[in-house]
Amino acid sequence: MLAIPQLNFAFLWKLPVVFGAILLMALLDLGAQCLSKPTVKLLADRLIYSHVQSAGNKVKFEYIRESRLTIFSHNRVLLTIWYDQKRRRRRVRMGVAEKVALDELAELLPVTPTIRDARATYQRLFPTSNPK
Repeated sequence: MLAIPQLNFAFLWKLPVVFGAILLMALLDLGAQCLSKPTVKLLADRLIYSHVQSAGNKVKFEYIRESRLTIFSHNRVLLTIWYDQKRRRRRVRMGVAEKVALDELAELLPVTPTIRDARATYQRLFPTSNPK
């Protein structure tokens, strides 16, 4: 065996521990992402959409250009908002909970949303779901 005194391999036992800890932290973060629900706050002049560790998208109402409600079934509704920020058109999509009244949500948004009915497409793609 070749001996090189400048190389010290005594620290290598720590390497699997460090990689294991990094993997464990990533799995814990993934679990937190899966278990927690995103939150949406409507303030007087802006909408804040955040999820677990993200600071959230802060969208001022004056920058919102278009909004759309897509209804897939009684418990699957998607709200899409297009807004301008830093000279670019951006989009944020969020699911709407069952307990939210859609007409009240439409009144709260600064731009009246277009409503898209995708129930027939959803039923064709997912025939086992049970709509009300």
